[in-house]
Amino acid sequence: NGLGRLCNLVAKASCRELPAAQPITGNAAVQHESGIHCSALLRNRQSYELFAAEEVGRVAAEFVIGKHSGSDSVLHALASCGIVTNREVTAKMLIEIRSWAVRKKRALLPHEIALIFRRIGPRPCH
Repeated sequence: NGLGRLCNLVAKASCRELPAAQPITGNAAVQHESGIHCSALLRNRQSYELFAAEEVGRVAAEFVIGKHSGSDSVLHALASCGIVTNREVTAKMLIEIRSWAVRKKRALLPHEIALIFRRIGPRPCH
C-alpha cells in the first residue's frame, strides 16, 4: 500500500500523471485480458500475479473483456452482473465481443457485454 501512495505523491508533486501502464503501480498493470491468463487467475490468483494489487495501493485486479478474452472471463463478467449462462452462449458472444473490440479499438464496457448477451443469450420459452 505504501508504494502506491508514494508513486501517487511523486506524480502529484511533479505535476505528472502516473501512467496507467506503469509497471507494478499503474492501474493497467493489474488488468488482465488474455483468456488463458484470466482462466488461470480465476482458479488461483498467484498463477500470474506476483503480488496482490491491494499490496501496492490499487484496487483488486480486474478482467478486461476484449479481443483476447476467453469464455471463463465472459462467464465471470456476466456472473458479476448476476447473469448465469453457459459456455455455448459465451462461445457465441465471443465472436461478437472480439468484433466489437477490434472495431472500437478498445475493451468493451459492462453495458456493451450485457447488450451482446441480451442479443445472443437464451430466449425465454413462452
